Amino acid sequence: MPDTPAAPAEGHTVPVTFLREGVTLHAQSGITLRDLALAHGINPHPHVRKLFNCGGIGDCTTCVVRLAAEPAAVNPPTAAEAQWRDRWPADWRLSCQVRVTGPISVETRPRRPRR
Repeated sequence: MPDTPAAPAEGHTVPVTFLREGVTLHAQSGITLRDLALAHGINPHPHVRKLFNCGGIGDCTTCVVRLAAEPAAVNPPTAAEAQWRDRWPADWRLSCQVRVTGPISVETRPRRPRR
């Protein structure tokens, strides 16, 4: 079973801005970006993957996001993400594995830069 990101100490809220959607939410520290997005009608999955995805365990990689934040604003990459690190830009993470611990801006469904 894939490991899940460890939750930081709970109790405070942090601003999370979804850039593509133009929305800033105030999230409970420790929530995953995927759970936060889905709870507010923001779907991190593209196209048909809205219906067919792994449900947040880090297997399908369809919930990838681009982070515009300091590394201290989120947990370190998990083992579920490690297998993809050499295929993605450094600021891409799985939203189901990212736990918010500080103010952050996120781009859902990022497009790979052209070479």
